[in-house]
Amino acid sequence: VRAAYARLGLAAPHLHREPDDHIGLELEFLAQGCLRVLDAREDGHADESHQTLAIVANFLRTHVLAWAPSFLSRVSEQAQTSFMKGVALVTIATLDEFDRCLDSVT
Repeated sequence: VRAAYARLGLAAPHLHREPDDHIGLELEFLAQGCLRVLDAREDGHADESHQTLAIVANFLRTHVLAWAPSFLSRVSEQAQTSFMKGVALVTIATLDEFDRCLDSVT
């Protein structure tokens, strides 16, 4: 996870005090990567955009999708509020849709 973050010049904010692979941090990494893809495209840097998108897609597919859907399903099942259940289910659906969208551009 640290190596993937470093590829985009990022690091977990509380290094050595909190897990680098917290779901929130990993989702933030994906979001930051997407923003960088858009910025590179707007600036006319197609190669940088493609490289960053490849990093994001690889991280999503080799790491996030390997564990997050199962984790989020458990969150949904054990949630004590409809809000938390909804957050977990929406996150699963968003990750699935993001993966499908990446198929058309990677």
